[in-house]
Formats: sequence, structure tokens, C-alpha cells
Amino acid sequence: MSSKDPAMIAAIDFGTVYSGYAFSIIDSSPKRPFTINVNQAWNAGGHNLLSIKTPTTLLLDASKQLVAFGYQAENRYTELEMDGKIDGYYYFHRFKIKLLEKENLSSDTELADIKGKPVPAKEVFALSIRFLKQHLINSLSRQGVDVADFRIQWVLTVPSIWSDGAKQFMRQCAVKAGIPNDSLVISLESEAASIFCHHISSNLSVGANTGVLSSKKGIQYMVVDMGGGTSDITALENIGKNQLKEICRASGADCGGIAVDNAFYTIFMHIVGQAVIDDLTNSSPSAYLDLFREFECVKRSLTPEQTGKITMSIPFLTLTQVCEKHHNKDFVSLLKASNYNHQMTIVNDKLRIEIDLLKLLFKQTTDKIVNLIKDNLHQVQNKRAVNVILVGGFSESLIVQHAIKSSIPSHNIIVPNEATLAVLKGAVIFGTDPNVIVSRVVRYTYGFQVSNDFDPKLHEFLRQVEVDGLQLCEKVFEKFMVINSTVSLGQKIKETFTTTKKFQELHYLPLFTSTKKEPGYTDDKTCKHAGNVVVRIPNPTEKYRDIDVTICFGHTELQIEAVDVESGNMCQTTFEYV
Repeated sequence: MSSKDPAMIAAIDFGTVYSGYAFSIIDSSPKRPFTINVNQAWNAGGHNLLSIKTPTTLLLDASKQLVAFGYQAENRYTELEMDGKIDGYYYFHRFKIKLLEKENLSSDTELADIKGKPVPAKEVFALSIRFLKQHLINSLSRQGVDVADFRIQWVLTVPSIWSDGAKQFMRQCAVKAGIPNDSLVISLESEAASIFCHHISSNLSVGANTGVLSSKKGIQYMVVDMGGGTSDITALENIGKNQLKEICRASGADCGGIAVDNAFYTIFMHIVGQAVIDDLTNSSPSAYLDLFREFECVKRSLTPEQTGKITMSIPFLTLTQVCEKHHNKDFVSLLKASNYNHQMTIVNDKLRIEIDLLKLLFKQTTDKIVNLIKDNLHQVQNKRAVNVILVGGFSESLIVQHAIKSSIPSHNIIVPNEATLAVLKGAVIFGTDPNVIVSRVVRYTYGFQVSNDFDPKLHEFLRQVEVDGLQLCEKVFEKFMVINSTVSLGQKIKETFTTTKKFQELHYLPLFTSTKKEPGYTDDKTCKHAGNVVVRIPNPTEKYRDIDVTICFGHTELQIEAVDVESGNMCQTTFEYV
């Protein structure tokens, strides 16, 4: 093993609902099996259980400094509420999903905590990543392992459907958290799960098996990673020599486990009203969190064959007090007056719910997942031969499994052991060989926004403008990569641009994406401004300068570099997400 090779791979799976880490110490001895270690000591506090992952919850003090993360943050926040001291604190939970909701992500983007108080998003994510990084280091130290003796390759997971800007944002957060930029790779969650399944089928010692998944060359499989926030799909083919290729573009949507929670939230809101929910969140946040923790337990335990009713604990006294405050009626009265009075009742301060209603809460989400799977199967040439592998925390729901198996009966549906850990362990494996996936399918059409000489044969007349005596067409989508193209690892595209001013120090190239093959213009409704490529011109002069910009595809992130044509010198190049 070279001295430059990493001696340890450390992966952080930063999830919407739960987060964790895993690592592997690389041994050059061929006789020693490759092992992946997962933290087993997340203490759930009052629940008296140990967990391999901890809730993605963050507690900050009035100075926006870290107080606690995970179970400790939940427990500490509850104690602060009981002592009447929560006003000076910030509490964040399930905040990762909010990045997907941000249309215009920037370095100034803020996230609101549970009570609506804003904190810069980069601070929230960086503090969370820093905690997980330090927890790993401290855990190893207690075992007598000094990480200073190792060169660590860090791996950070992100959803496959995240934009290039969101990936760049997470990289910057990780660097802010103390992870060196050149020691970090970004792993796409559904790809990591695919790599995990591929390695298990190849009989590597990673502690689980996929049952009937073949490891032979030519086998195709689709991995559906169903987490808390999203469900992501990647379809791959084993091309031999421990290499994989993507056979259709990665896709996904916001149909993870939280979508079922939101359906339950909507029912509660219809019963008690938004004012009660808001008051509960602000005045008794622990009661609000307890309500949804209890629902999470109910959600996980539900089975397809189950009938009758299920009993659920609720913060009955607090609910009643808040309902009386806003409606002059207690919770029981509001429930009886609602459209759900035949499906939900109160017995001894506990909520009794019809099983059929609970199953209905899943339907919209499972329908969306099934449609995603079917859409991806249509893109695969030999669709009947594709194995469908379900991973992620939401995949362990028997309701979800039943919905998928009954909707796609002709396919082999596999739920591997340790489905919840597939992404995390796969990320460690990816860290040992980031080139295992040798080709990918491009998710968008890419292009730069430029102003070209106006050509009446090519351009719309209304887009003609005069600039410095020149007749130009603005907002032209100058494409350089088309959606659904297959690109090999490291495939490069070169575009040449010319500066527009004398003594120009910076050249901005607005980068756009589109779901169309030929969008034409950047204001087309299918286009999104992904960010700006910023090129620093070396030794600017009064002469206009040609700049060769090279975009490297095939990796999990876009890689961009620029060269000054006249001097041949590399230009400092950055990507500013918007």
C-alpha cells in the first residue's frame, strides 16, 4: 500500500431522520478480511436501548454553538422545556429535507428551527457533520486507536437526486466541519447501496447477504433507497472485473417515510386546526415531538394482514389544554366533531385508530414509489431481468414491501439483511474504490448561458438586442451535454470562451440545466440556474483572452477546470451555487 493511500475509510451517512457513521481500517495483508465497523453505542436515553444510528437533531445555545446532537439533543431539549428555559436555544430536526425544498440555495440560505428562529443553513449542517466526525474520532480514541496515525479518506453521502449546487453546498459544509477538501468524496446514496449489494453478492466479508442476487457478469439490478426524506433509484449492470455501469439515469422524489408522517399531521391538523398545532410546537415542543415519535413506532409495526384497531399514546393532557385555549373545547369534543370520529376514538387518554385508516396514510407515498420504479423499469432495455432491491429505513416497513411486491409481481424483489445500513456500508466500500462505477447516465442537459450574434434563421426575433453596436441574442442555452447520455468516468467536454472587457479579472459563466434535450434558451420553463463557474484570469491585460473551460463528467460531482489559451496557465476556477 502506497504511503499516499488512505489507511482508513470513514463514511458519514447524514440522513433526514437518522444519521450515523462507519469505518474500515485498511490492511495491506491479503489474508485479512475487509471489515466495516459501525458505531453501536448511540444511547437512546430514557428508552434504555442502544442504536446504530442517532436522530438527525441538533441543539444550539443562544450563541448558536453546539450543545448536543442526536438522542442527547432530544433529551436535553425536553429537560430545558421542563425547566422553562427553551427560549434561548435553537432546536433543529429533520432539516436535511429542507435542502430539497430550496429552489435557490446560496451561502446565505437560512433554516428555521422548530420554533421558526433562523440560523444559516451552512452552520447547521457543518456543526452536525463536525459532531459526527468528532464522535468517530473520540470513539476510536477510547479503543486505543490514534487517528493521527492514519490518512483518512472521508465519504459523505447525499441523495442521488440532489442538484450539483446542493452537493457543492454539502462539500463546503464538510470542509467547514474540519474535513480536508482533498480527503473527501461525495457518495450518492442509492449508488452506495448498490455497491453494498454488489459486494455482498461477490461474497466479500461485509456481514450480510442479498439472498438470491447473482454476482455473475451481465446481471442487472435496480436499487430503491427509501429513506426518511426521499426515495432514490439507481439501476446498474455488473460488467465484470468488479465494475458496474449505470443503465438509466438516477431518479427519485420526496416520497420517503416523512411523507407518511405528513399525512398523519394533516389528519391531526383537520381535527384540531393549524393554530393548535402551531401553539403545541411553540409552547410544548416536547409534546409535539412525542406525538410523532409514538406515530413512528406505530408506523414501523404495521403489517399488511393486520386488521381492527391500534392503540397509540398521545400527550392527551397538553393537547386538551391547547384545544380549550383556542376552541373552548377539549380534544375529545373536537375529535367527535371531525370527519374521523368513526375511525379514531379516545380510550383512557389513549388514541385508538382503525388499521384501515393507518394503511391509507401510506397509499399516496407507496403509489408514488411504485410509479417511480415502473418508470425506471421502462427505461431499462431488458426490464424483465432486472432484480429490484429495497434498502433504507423505510424499506423495512412491511406495508411498503407489500405494496411494491403486489404491484410488480413479475420481478424479483429483494430486501437484504441490514437494509438500513446498506447506504452507510456501501459508502465505506465506495471510499476504497471511487471508480467502481465506470459510467453513468447524465440526469440533465447542461449548458452555459451566452449571448450570441443574432441570426434570424436560428433565433426568435423578440430576443434581438443591441449591445455596444452589436446585434445579439441573449439568454442562449449553449448546450454541451444532453440528458440521458452515457458518460464514462472522467469523460471531458471542452468549451472556449472569450473575455468581454479589457483588464478583466473574473469571467462568470452561468451554468444551467434542463430536462429537455434542446431547451434553446435559459428562460425555458424546464431550465434551472445551477450556479456560476467563476474563472480568475491570470495577469489580465487590455487584450481579450480566450479561456478553455473543461467539464469532467462521470463522477458523483461535476469537475471543472479552465486554462488561459495564450499562456497555457491554469486558471483558478470555482463553482458558485445559487
